[in-house]
Amino acid sequence: MLTVKNLAVSFQTRRGSVEAVKDISFDLAASEILGIVGESGSGKSVTSYALMRILDEGGRINMGEVSYSGIDLRHAAEHDMRNIRGREISMIFQNPRAALNPIRKVGHQIEDVLRQHSRATRQNAREKAIESLEAVRINDASSRYDAYPFELSGGMCQRIVCAIALACDPKLLIADEPTTGLDITTQKAVMDLIRDLIRERSMSSLLITHDLGLAAQYCDRIMVMKDGEIVEQGNPADLFSNPQHPYSRKLVDATPRDGESIRSLLPPEERSALAKNKILDRSLLEVHDLVKTYRSKSGPVQAVKGISFAVREGQSVGLVGESGCGKSTTAEILVRLTDASSGKIIFDGQDIAKIPANDFVKDPRRADIQMVFQDATDSLNPRYTARQSI
Repeated sequence: MLTVKNLAVSFQTRRGSVEAVKDISFDLAASEILGIVGESGSGKSVTSYALMRILDEGGRINMGEVSYSGIDLRHAAEHDMRNIRGREISMIFQNPRAALNPIRKVGHQIEDVLRQHSRATRQNAREKAIESLEAVRINDASSRYDAYPFELSGGMCQRIVCAIALACDPKLLIADEPTTGLDITTQKAVMDLIRDLIRERSMSSLLITHDLGLAAQYCDRIMVMKDGEIVEQGNPADLFSNPQHPYSRKLVDATPRDGESIRSLLPPEERSALAKNKILDRSLLEVHDLVKTYRSKSGPVQAVKGISFAVREGQSVGLVGESGCGKSTTAEILVRLTDASSGKIIFDGQDIAKIPANDFVKDPRRADIQMVFQDATDSLNPRYTARQSI
């Protein structure tokens, strides 16, 4: 179905040309799920963008052949590529919220794809859009059709992106890190959904991920990339039992087995440092009966319902739960990006919940409470250099 030969991709930057993909070759058979695994910057996503001819500005295919069902994708006219994208080959992008238009209802966004590629009437497009939502197992699809992306959880947005990608029944689905930012329960639900839909519709798929365990669970074959090159490929069982390349062995060793803790994978010196970490008796942060209520068309929604906990000096506390359970809302309240509806936040002996979020920016304690946000791309100003951001 898909054949890639000697593909090379580079980007022109202020410091010169950077090779992102270096002379790679692979095949994808009909109804096969091929996993592309590697760390950030290994060339996984760039490979998929090259296949779709949607490289960022400055990117170019230097050499190679890309053949899909006998069609030369590298040299196809842009008009032909527009017909192929969505109808023949579709893509699930890494960040579902960035892939969706925040000011358009999700149902209308599915309609856009249908009307572009299938020439459906407005009424038919609406009916097919609702069918697409039902296909990705969204309950009450008719009402979700009129929802905006910001009204939905991360897992729900990912299902919407899947519905858009599958609306025109493509033969090849490219899924670029489809579970980024999702909790473990939602990750499994989304991946089970994608796998089932691929099997039901007899599609082929490229699954791009940094998670070797995920690829082993859902893929028929795995290709390992590092620094723009394919260093190893094979079936999951062989790759796990007998990895040939040092980087593949490193990935396998870093993948927890059943019953194995993440901490056990740390080097001995790091485990020793954690064991020596001093936790003091004094509480640095105390949260008492924290409540956050949002207003909606259907009435008030409690995102956080009277939670209480404490964090001592030197202590690391994990806040774990599925998408939509209130974890991020709690964090945003603690760093005073939003106000609590009620409750106390005692930080270093003082109740900072009494300080309005807008005023806390000027408070001297603001520098003592920092947050690493969920999506790095959305957190950084695209017009700033790394130096300017810092």
